[in-house]
Amino acid sequence: MRCLDAATGRLLWEAPFTGSPSWSRQQPPTIYKNLAVYAFGTGRYAPQGTEKAYIHKGRPIKSPDGAEVMSWIYSHNNPF
Repeated sequence: MRCLDAATGRLLWEAPFTGSPSWSRQQPPTIYKNLAVYAFGTGRYAPQGTEKAYIHKGRPIKSPDGAEVMSWIYSHNNPF
């Protein structure tokens, strides 16, 4: 991961990335004012809370507040 000065493009700092480059593990950084937020995860844990935000197989259970629950077939070695 690299931090660049937005005005000059000069490299400010650099840190090695030791994870595997997979769409399921990281996303592009989000920039807000002078802060870059880099979110990542292993894909092993569901979000905290009382309802599932997504399921990996089966039929979605309707959430108490009517929020949409996503459903898809997922694997770490998906060739698509």
